[in-house]
Amino acid sequence: MLPVVVNLQAERLWQQAVSLLAERLKASLGSRLRAVIALPSSGERVLDSNVLVVIESKQSRDLDLVLEAVLEVEEELSLEGEISPMLASPSERDLIEAFEERGVVY
Repeated sequence: MLPVVVNLQAERLWQQAVSLLAERLKASLGSRLRAVIALPSSGERVLDSNVLVVIESKQSRDLDLVLEAVLEVEEELSLEGEISPMLASPSERDLIEAFEERGVVY
């Protein structure tokens, strides 16, 4: 099961968007999804992204699956371009730590 941490400082709509994204990604990626780490707001960025999706054994189709989930969530919540994901494998510790220092693990 993925850890869920709610940042009470984050906007409610952003919290909802990231939580919904984490649910969709769990459905499409299954047990390969290790974490979804979101920055406290959609306007914050690490390497031009505000959500890090950590996937075990990344595959070529994973980016498409993540982007499909992002588009579904943004459409459902009437958002446009708010979620900017980046994919990482669990071995990319520096990148994960950069997000964890400023973000929230979902």
